Amino acid sequence: MRYERVKIKRDDWTTYNRPVLPWEIAILEFTFGEGNVERTGIFVDNSTEYPDAKDEFHRLIGTYGSDPESGIPYVSSVYGQASAGVNHLRRVMAEAFEESATPLPPVTVAKLKKEFQRDPLMG
Repeated sequence: MRYERVKIKRDDWTTYNRPVLPWEIAILEFTFGEGNVERTGIFVDNSTEYPDAKDEFHRLIGTYGSDPESGIPYVSSVYGQASAGVNHLRRVMAEAFEESATPLPPVTVAKLKKEFQRDPLMG
């Protein structure tokens, strides 16, 4: 699977820098606001298989939770309810899989190390 590092601005004093799956970015933008999620263009590939869309939908519910007022899971607000939401997520996951098969421009280890050293929020 291919993860992308994103910077998530929670408030004026808190910014997270995390690798996330491509379909999680839309949920983060919905949760934190579009201007508060910055894509870095740094990708991390690993050999993990892509999960089943239904299992992933349930994982995302557990990971991101629900709106406290309405009780609607954030993943459902982004992708839809029940089987329609799972099918929408399945399509987005398929697109991410196809994109991951496309090679990225070469990034040298030295460039990545320099990038990580500049960003004090990297863990």
